[in-house]
Amino acid sequence: QTYWPYSSGTISGWFKADDVSSGPDSWIFCSSDTAADIDFMGIVVISGKLRIQHRETTNDYVDTPAILEVGKWYHFAVVSDSSDWFIWINGVSQTLTVVSGSNNGNWFADGSGWDNLVIGARERSSTDKFFKGIISNIAIRTGQLTAAQIIAECEQGYVDTAVGGVVNYWKMDEGTGILLADSVGSDTLIMSPVGAWKKDIYAPADAAPTQQSTDVSGLSLTTIHTRLENTNPILGGMVLDEQSIDYTAGGILRQLTQSYLRANQC
Repeated sequence: QTYWPYSSGTISGWFKADDVSSGPDSWIFCSSDTAADIDFMGIVVISGKLRIQHRETTNDYVDTPAILEVGKWYHFAVVSDSSDWFIWINGVSQTLTVVSGSNNGNWFADGSGWDNLVIGARERSSTDKFFKGIISNIAIRTGQLTAAQIIAECEQGYVDTAVGGVVNYWKMDEGTGILLADSVGSDTLIMSPVGAWKKDIYAPADAAPTQQSTDVSGLSLTTIHTRLENTNPILGGMVLDEQSIDYTAGGILRQLTQSYLRANQC
């Protein structure tokens, strides 16, 4: 079967890369036909850029500018309206460069025989291009998120499953075991090989928090932090090491304060 017979939609999530170079490129997401090496769609970190690539009868892919840095958190949203792709990073729409083929917005329904989905690697007749770093909260939607919806998701730090027609959402917050549950759909992912769980701190672009004791919207930073300690959303993540054939899986504790948001454009 072909996974997700959708001709348009949105894939979003968070990542922090340990390597943003070109050798080899690192795959955040992939769906493909494992019987062939030329039929797939993927979201890729390469040379400091984020790429969406679709290869079926033609090999089409576009890149963002080279803005990605090692060790920084990024929220991403890749949108297709069935005619064009759009990529948002940390709530900002990116100017895309066509590297091969055209920007044609090809999506799941434009593939044939696709029989798998992989987070953190490229899966074809073999598995390669393992992501080095942390991946968190991947969601697939049938709807095309608007600019306001993408910015809201970036700022709130979690996926609102009531927005945009979410059909799959992997929180990656289990903390134990080898299964990554799909909290919306029924596509549970299996970690292979079995790895360890890890926690990390998330903030938009990993910017430093405000250190001064000045007020923010009438509230001291201490008060803001105390209030959010009791309400912070818990996010999960899959952690992959620097080996090209081995990876671990893990969870992320996201601590997001208003001081981060006001100090950094998300």
